[in-house]
Amino acid sequence: MTLDEMLAREAIRHIISVYANAVDRGGFDEVTATFAKDGIYEPMPGQVLTDHVQIKQFLSGLARDFGNYAKTSGLTLWLRHQITSSRIEFETADRAKGWTSFLAMGPSGLDHAGTYSDRFVHRDERWLFAQRKITIYWYAPTSAIPTALASMAT
Repeated sequence: MTLDEMLAREAIRHIISVYANAVDRGGFDEVTATFAKDGIYEPMPGQVLTDHVQIKQFLSGLARDFGNYAKTSGLTLWLRHQITSSRIEFETADRAKGWTSFLAMGPSGLDHAGTYSDRFVHRDERWLFAQRKITIYWYAPTSAIPTALASMAT
């Protein structure tokens, strides 16, 4: 591994952590800025967002809907994403792909777990998401997310 690859891996890990921290804080401008202008975001099955405006609208709407759900259900909703194992592979000097596992903690403890499948691009001296697909493979029985998502769909 070259020094340039090590530095690129750290820059990619940084953008992964910026995303997770910003999502947890509701920093949707900051989340959006982790994506390339033509970046693709797939936050849930069947949902494909293809630009910064769509990404920010989706996140703002999700926060609003979860806030409304929290008010009507009387639940306190918050999440803190814990980034766990990660693998990054370079396709070219300015393109990479990766997989990162995550755990999300909520008011009742471990709330859900999943994987980010990512493609990264190096542009304007930064690594950014070219594509991010989220797969959630487990929810705690106490997680409000499945119920909140179902209520948002109706």
